[in-house]
Amino acid sequence: MGPLPRTLAGLVLVAGSLPAQAQTANVSLHVAFAAAPLRASTPAVAWLCNHWLPLQPEWPRGLDPKGPFHVVVDGDGIRIDAHASAVPPQTAWFGSLTIADAAPATFAGGIDGVEDWFVPHSLPVPAEWMRLLGELDALQLGHPRTLATAVLVGHVAGGLAHDDPRAELLLVAATSCGDATWTAWATPDHLRVRGRSDGGLTLPALLTWLGLTQESPRHGRSVRAFAARDEDAAEAARQLLRSAPEHAMPTLRALLAADDATRLAAIDTMVRHGASDELPAIVGAAGKDSPWATLAAADALRALWPHASPIARQRTREALARSASLDLRAFDPDRDFAVARLGGGNSDSGSEPSPAQVRALVWLGLFAVGLFWLLRRERLRTEKNQH
Repeated sequence: MGPLPRTLAGLVLVAGSLPAQAQTANVSLHVAFAAAPLRASTPAVAWLCNHWLPLQPEWPRGLDPKGPFHVVVDGDGIRIDAHASAVPPQTAWFGSLTIADAAPATFAGGIDGVEDWFVPHSLPVPAEWMRLLGELDALQLGHPRTLATAVLVGHVAGGLAHDDPRAELLLVAATSCGDATWTAWATPDHLRVRGRSDGGLTLPALLTWLGLTQESPRHGRSVRAFAARDEDAAEAARQLLRSAPEHAMPTLRALLAADDATRLAAIDTMVRHGASDELPAIVGAAGKDSPWATLAAADALRALWPHASPIARQRTREALARSASLDLRAFDPDRDFAVARLGGGNSDSGSEPSPAQVRALVWLGLFAVGLFWLLRRERLRTEKNQH
């Protein structure tokens, strides 16, 4: 993999790698926070500075959390002190990350939560971050992306016990960050990233890294499908076709409650997996506010009904009866999908033709008789004229 994707991963690494790696690597992070009024428009940063950090044992006695202060994290631990130098105008926080002897990455967050990163192309990147970013399809340049911070952190962290020292920080701060949106592009000297959330970009990166553990199992496409807040959610749902059904189905089932485009992609993937037992859930995803999902549910019924078990069929009939879609409520699978004629599944609808089929056969027979009579009359007339 080339240097630009590696640098993007290193960019997301800003601040986040330090708690896990500072003891074993030459890593140092410096962050200067402005006074409380400048942090007020970014709820996650305000909570971190005003409430969480002052309760930590490293907080100096007498330091006012509402004033500016400086945090250093390196191999010697965490140090907090008053920040004496001037803060740039309209800036809520700024700092730098140094790894080994590489040139430092710098970052600055505005009072509106917009943050800029300047990352040298030489910044080292941990393999675990490369793997996570690959799973999230977050290695693209020049393509805006949006991820839900709380969803992402929740998936990489797994279940957290109440006495886990990370629990409060991860749960409260990640929820306060909301959605993080960013765009990355290359310059001759740096990789630039600009984005925003209610915690900037550095805090979501820090929370993600703190939550990342080797013990918490995850399936990359599922994490991507849940955390994405742009068109990539639908693409991730389609990519779940490449996952084993036991991994894909819980995610696809949950995505049936997403936006209409994502529901459409999830239903299509379920059909391709041949998930006939999911028909009741598929029907439940349709409604007047989700026209694409409604069309997809109708196609899923035609494709999966012949292969559905009797129990799945009964539950599907019940789902059709209470469907929010008038079109689906009008469906009668036994009548409309002609299971026996298609020759699929374990039909419980019998082999008798429907009334519509009987009417069609009667009209076809009458038409054939009339056509035969006309042809016979014309032939007799031709023979008479010849004589």
